[in-house]
Amino acid sequence: MSVSNPNRIVNIGLIGCGEVSQVIHIPTLSFMSSLFRITYLCDISAESLKHCASKLSNTPQTTKDPVELCSSDQVDAVIVASSDEYHASYAILALQHNKYVLVEKPIALTKRDALAIEEAEKSSRGKVMVGYMRRYAAPFEDAVREIGGMDKIVYARVRDIIGPNSHFVDQSGTFPQKFTDFSEGDAQDKNKRAEEMVKTALQDECGGIPITPESTRMWRVFGGLGSHDLSLMREALGMPQKVVGSSLSFPFWNVLFKYENFAVSYESGIDNIPRFDAHLEVYSMDKTVRVQYDTPYVKGLPVTMHVVENADGVYKETTIRKSYEDPYTLEMKKLWEMVVEGKSAKTTVQDAMQDLELFTMAMRHGLSSEIRALVLSSNDQVLIASCGNKLIRYEFTPSYGFIETDRRRAKVGTFNEVGMMALSRDNKYLACGGGTRSGDIQFWAPNFDSGTAPMAYLGGLSVGGMTGKTKWVTCLAFGPQGHLAVGLSDGEADGSDVVVCDPLSSEEKPFLLHYSKSRSYTGCGGLIISISWMPDSRVLVGTDVGFFIESAPGTLKRTNIVEMLADTDPYFLLAAALVMEMTGYLEPDMETASVASLVALSRINPPK
Repeated sequence: MSVSNPNRIVNIGLIGCGEVSQVIHIPTLSFMSSLFRITYLCDISAESLKHCASKLSNTPQTTKDPVELCSSDQVDAVIVASSDEYHASYAILALQHNKYVLVEKPIALTKRDALAIEEAEKSSRGKVMVGYMRRYAAPFEDAVREIGGMDKIVYARVRDIIGPNSHFVDQSGTFPQKFTDFSEGDAQDKNKRAEEMVKTALQDECGGIPITPESTRMWRVFGGLGSHDLSLMREALGMPQKVVGSSLSFPFWNVLFKYENFAVSYESGIDNIPRFDAHLEVYSMDKTVRVQYDTPYVKGLPVTMHVVENADGVYKETTIRKSYEDPYTLEMKKLWEMVVEGKSAKTTVQDAMQDLELFTMAMRHGLSSEIRALVLSSNDQVLIASCGNKLIRYEFTPSYGFIETDRRRAKVGTFNEVGMMALSRDNKYLACGGGTRSGDIQFWAPNFDSGTAPMAYLGGLSVGGMTGKTKWVTCLAFGPQGHLAVGLSDGEADGSDVVVCDPLSSEEKPFLLHYSKSRSYTGCGGLIISISWMPDSRVLVGTDVGFFIESAPGTLKRTNIVEMLADTDPYFLLAAALVMEMTGYLEPDMETASVASLVALSRINPPK
């Protein structure tokens, strides 16, 4: 394929004639008539094709068949601006016909499809460029260099809070139109693709995240608005090590990313205020660099760089407006250089795949179905699992085994998640601890015997400060008389305590507990991993250095695990011993989760 000609014009085939093409691509490419010519349009709507063709000074070919466009000798490069569900298919189709491709973000909705594009590119004479237009803004590229010169980054923020796009589109001067003259089959195909891709992404690639309207919407939001912001973060700062905090809900969401020496707060949302607040801001001790974006739907609004610094003890603020040339125009210039001059684009397939990895990291943290703790009813018919900030109830059926019958949010502690659980002996009350540095407990009614009644939140209790110094809950265990034993720790070698809470006699709120000072044990040796109750209502505590049994009120005595086997719950001892043997020292919530999981599993599959 050759595009060499006296005018050096690249012939463009545009797949997808919706809002972005009408407001952005067609006007931008028309202004750049010395570099580009739109020769082919493709869309499922005949009216949309007619409308878009009327906007061009030349007369393009139109088709509903992307194969016709991609195979045409009149097309040098293909811009894929269709619905996200078709990005991968059309990009691969263009590559199979040796065309250069600019595919709008997200490159794909699954890692599987992104890898398929990568493979297709290897055997094609064409190349792929992903449409992260914000990264081509001149001030952003200047900011990347400015950030690279900072002494030490201590914090960064990525923010994208915007109002309705319609507010800006209506004032863009492009007068876009929406059409509905597509077939029912086209709509069904799009929905079918979306359903299959989300299932693959969440279930297979994210590790079993439940497919719900909320999780589906968050995955699509990350691919839409989120990919702009996280792609900027990657180029400016690199990939983070992990996610340490998240709140994934709509219309506002945030994620806390951990880098080696600093954290990045990503905050985003959509409201009804007609504003566009999108920026990347990076902090060092003596300088702050911010790149500020305005809506791309109104052409010519500048992207600016703002630098605040300590200049010899003087506050200095600089605003740099390098150019009014918009990011889409600069992006198209890079596309022209890739096609005509053979230059490489920085927004490659491999680069874009890192966004999918970031989406996965955030979704796993915020919506993961990784089981943190399990409890099983005394009749072995009902199982409750904690998965992040969710409680999921499963009930046993002869035909299908355990099936899900209820799901509730249970946000406990700093990171709004359930790290451990304990079920009262009468199955009436479920205690939930937050795990990671949380001193709070929530109480729920599991409603095992109420048919389809949902689990009900009953109230909360803060126990972290009961023994003086603030500590966090490491494990929970209900006793035979309804008492609740709570393990507490501050992370120090001798900083573990046990408190026993007695049930109140109040008929109004029988679930509420109060702290009984006569049953507290401070300074336990080692980190408390597990607590159990002897048949005589004495407390047995397992730590990472051994076992301790209550010898008198307020007193724990070290004991030998072998000698206790005949007198206490062997499944508890097995679980605790296995955890101590296999894990050694881990974070308290992880140890408790492991104990709870092993206990529940051992009741289903008794040890040999």
